Amino acid sequence: MKNAPDFQANLGFLWRANLSGGEISLGGDVAFEDESYSLVSNNPGSLIDHDPIVNARMSYSPDDANWNMALWVKNLTDQEYWKATTSPDKAYPVAPLTWGIDVRFDF
Repeated sequence: MKNAPDFQANLGFLWRANLSGGEISLGGDVAFEDESYSLVSNNPGSLIDHDPIVNARMSYSPDDANWNMALWVKNLTDQEYWKATTSPDKAYPVAPLTWGIDVRFDF
């Protein structure tokens, strides 16, 4: 089947610690996926070998406050491969290493 690997797994963790004045949390996950065909015809040129993708997140929440701040990164190891193809001459890469900062306010 198209885009249906024989094996797919995700492994993640979340660690939290109370500090004086707030809570810090560290988390991460890694996604594993076996090779798969991206075309229904199972054309050998559409066989995609997937590398593991690693994501991470660190956040801080002050005690008795209505906000939270987090730093996150996706595709931490900056893996480069084609995620999908629509024909033998068109392909779409997986997103490169991206990062960001989230600030949340609760009302």
